[in-house]
Amino acid sequence: MDARNLLDKIQEDAKADAQKTVADAKERALNLQKASDKRMDDLEASYKRRFQTESVALEERLKRMGDLEAKKNRLQKQRELIDLAFENAKEGVRSLPQDSLLAFFVSQAVKTATGDETVLLGRSSDFLGDNFIDTLNQELVKAGKKGQLKKGQATVEGTGFVLESGGVLYDCTLEKLIDAERLTCEKQVADILFG
Repeated sequence: MDARNLLDKIQEDAKADAQKTVADAKERALNLQKASDKRMDDLEASYKRRFQTESVALEERLKRMGDLEAKKNRLQKQRELIDLAFENAKEGVRSLPQDSLLAFFVSQAVKTATGDETVLLGRSSDFLGDNFIDTLNQELVKAGKKGQLKKGQATVEGTGFVLESGGVLYDCTLEKLIDAERLTCEKQVADILFG
């Protein structure tokens, strides 16, 4: 082979190698692009699945929160109605005839007192009268207890009285008695109102 043929051959081989290198590079670039597109598609699909799952979970969470808030509001309204029922009960008892209230408080004193306490009258208890302590002492003696109750100088809030003995107070006001009764019958009242 002469030099010209040799140069042509080298050029052809170089051109073929260059074309092959370019073709290989294009193929690699195409493969990289396909792989990149696939990764992007997979990533997009993954995010869509994740978003769908999280949006369902978020929707369920928001629904539960809404349900809890509705229950809380309903319970608050029920609590307000129960409070109103017991306030109405207090007012109803306060509006009873005075002789009925007097008899009620005498029976409370006979059940509660030992007979030597100090009686602190409620500020809303004028209806009990000046002879209330004497009446209580007579009823206590009939019940086999000491009849030595004394009227205290202080007054207390409410309707009724408080027995004081040795620094211990036994609250027999209408308000406290109804509050104590409330603890035992609140469920029954709720069942009547909402059952």
